[in-house]
Amino acid sequence: MNRVRWAAWGVVDIEKLERMQRRNYIKAVRVELAAKNITLDCGGSTASPYYAITLPTTDGKTTPKHTAAGEGAFKKVCAWLLEQLGEEAHERSEDGSVRSA
Repeated sequence: MNRVRWAAWGVVDIEKLERMQRRNYIKAVRVELAAKNITLDCGGSTASPYYAITLPTTDGKTTPKHTAAGEGAFKKVCAWLLEQLGEEAHERSEDGSVRSA
């Protein structure tokens, strides 16, 4: 989940990466999410990207899903995912500063 945190915090901005770097980053994020049965769907163009994250549920009836499009969309869906999983969106670094998603 480190790549998801980095994107949510703004450490990595995939919109500024080269085409192959962006594809490899998204591929690595999908591998991390697949371990938790979470799907990441991508679409659109580089000018107007679209991302959707779907979470698994135990009852099989409802599926939490979050979508975002446009500038900063990947950061938005990653921040939402951290919030839904209850993982720390705010963490302290070695120097004591707080990072926020």
